[in-house]
Amino acid sequence: MRRLLFICCITFIVSCDTYDFIDLINECDAEIACDYSLDTTPIFPSVNHTDYYISNSIEKGKSNRFTKSGSNGWKRFIDESPRKRLSIFIYQTDSIRKYESIDSLKFKGLYNRIDYSVSDLEKLGYEIHICDKM
Repeated sequence: MRRLLFICCITFIVSCDTYDFIDLINECDAEIACDYSLDTTPIFPSVNHTDYYISNSIEKGKSNRFTKSGSNGWKRFIDESPRKRLSIFIYQTDSIRKYESIDSLKFKGLYNRIDYSVSDLEKLGYEIHICDKM
């Protein structure tokens, strides 16, 4: 019986997922939407699907969280990239609604990009205050 309990406990511990977070705090006067990439230009997995960005927008004074699985998930993710930097892309939600196309925002340059290294994020405690960067 003890052996079975021991095996169940080990299985439970091994199967538990851990997550790593970056918190984004919107200190702007307007609602924003954010995305991230290891590249210097936005990559859109769902071209022109603005609903994704609007549904994940961050209201003034609120926060949102980017998640990576695993312990030190963000550190591993960034360290495995050629640039060793994470780019955060910030869009005004009003612009997304106006142009109804993420591609239009990309081509018109209607977004801000902030780059972070692992050491930058560690200094910030993996907490990014957005408006002071725009």
